[in-house]
Amino acid sequence: MSTKKSPHEPLAASPFKKNLKALKDQLDADEERRKAEQKARDEAAKARGDRVPKRPATPAATAPKRASTVEVWRPNMDARLFEVAMSGVAPLAPKASGRVPERGPEVPRTKRVAPEVKERQRRAEGGPEVPVQWASDGTVRGAHRGREFAAEALGRFAMPDETLDLHGLEPVPAALRVAEFVRSRRARGLRCLCVITGYGKTSPDGASVLLDAVVNALRVVPTAGEIDAFASAPEGLGGRGALLISLRH
Repeated sequence: MSTKKSPHEPLAASPFKKNLKALKDQLDADEERRKAEQKARDEAAKARGDRVPKRPATPAATAPKRASTVEVWRPNMDARLFEVAMSGVAPLAPKASGRVPERGPEVPRTKRVAPEVKERQRRAEGGPEVPVQWASDGTVRGAHRGREFAAEALGRFAMPDETLDLHGLEPVPAALRVAEFVRSRRARGLRCLCVITGYGKTSPDGASVLLDAVVNALRVVPTAGEIDAFASAPEGLGGRGALLISLRH
């Protein structure tokens, strides 16, 4: 009955040891014979007077390496490390369907806006219309609620920073010019403007069509959001033929 050789049995008990020793002895003998032949050739050359070159020392011959036939057991470290790393992990429960459900479109979250930011946005976007009051003498005034003091100041001691004369324009181009005039001057930081519309002496009913166009442009958005109030100018600045405008800040 044959028994399986243990992989841990010493090499001395291997049947191949004798063959390896015989091979080594043969190689050593060949090396000694080669050296003796070379020495004899060198001595013969010296006897003839020839120059003998120096030769480097020949390293000792070693037996050729052969693949080991000894079976060595090595543990599977990768499998062991994976087993340790995944210890305590529970497998997912199988789903009824193998297909991944399609995700719906992502809806961006609505950011909470502070009240003061909303107020600035409302004022920048225009806000409500400006209430307008016409007097029997043809003068007009308008102011946002809570800004009536600005209309009072226009009639008493306000002085315009710049003046726009609309003589010779039609109502529609005049309204556009006023809207641009108010927007650009407010962006520059001015406080008070004057717009000259004329008295409307050539109109059939004696009313200034340019004044009506300017008032309509000032009372609605977006120009209404640029101003606090407007009012007919004092007599020294044009009377009812001109409007003073208080810009919002």
